[in-house]
Amino acid sequence: MRVAEIAELVGTSVRTVRYYHQIGLLPVPDEAGGYRDYDLRHVARLSRIRWLAASGVPLQAIAEMLAHDGQQPVREGVLTDLGATLAAVEEELAELTTRRDRLHDLIGSLRAGGPLSPAPAPVLAFYQEMEGRAPDERTRREVRRERDFVELAYFRGDVPAEAELLYLGLDEAARAASAAAFEGNSTAELTPDVVERIAADNAARIVARFTAGAEQHGRPVQPVDVAGLRRLYDLFAATGTDRERVLGEAVMRHLVAAIEAGGLA
Repeated sequence: MRVAEIAELVGTSVRTVRYYHQIGLLPVPDEAGGYRDYDLRHVARLSRIRWLAASGVPLQAIAEMLAHDGQQPVREGVLTDLGATLAAVEEELAELTTRRDRLHDLIGSLRAGGPLSPAPAPVLAFYQEMEGRAPDERTRREVRRERDFVELAYFRGDVPAEAELLYLGLDEAARAASAAAFEGNSTAELTPDVVERIAADNAARIVARFTAGAEQHGRPVQPVDVAGLRRLYDLFAATGTDRERVLGEAVMRHLVAAIEAGGLA
């Protein structure tokens, strides 16, 4: 059997067969009539090599496995290699599943006229409205910075699904209060008393919006993950200005107090 025939029979290329010869994975057959003469033993070994390689086993590990094939008990090293390969495949599968689900969501969002963003449409629509309500460029910058932060958090997967409730079903009073907060946060002098007042107001507004959103959409209010909230604040602190960090830390403190008091659980 010629090299082209064995390659076609196993479903690979002549170049691959010759590479396996080069690295010692597939024995080189004897010559007959000036050509290498492959027999069924080569076909069987090449088939096994391709089968293992298609399963994700590295060639070096395949060489080790085949070198000890048929020996009992099975070498622990072979089992370790197979276990490591399986773990890598499962990790890759999980990543592919996440990518598939993300593409499904993105396609659905775009078909529905939604944005090219991981952030839900109501979230982005809220910030678009707040920017439109802003009375000056300074406040608009404040709105855009928060929107960019929120979108970054969604890109990173740091935003819990329940956070969308903060942006759903807002009445005019809630929208006006949010717009006023953006304006006040951007202009107020941050004395300790002002920081506490702004933080308390923002935290109270978040709690009220979260609860109202859950009630309006018939969703039970789930306990808020404080550790996840802290990760979100850490991201905010890493990306924010000194002013934003001062306010963010105070808001975080008031939110944790509200959670521990049962206001968000």
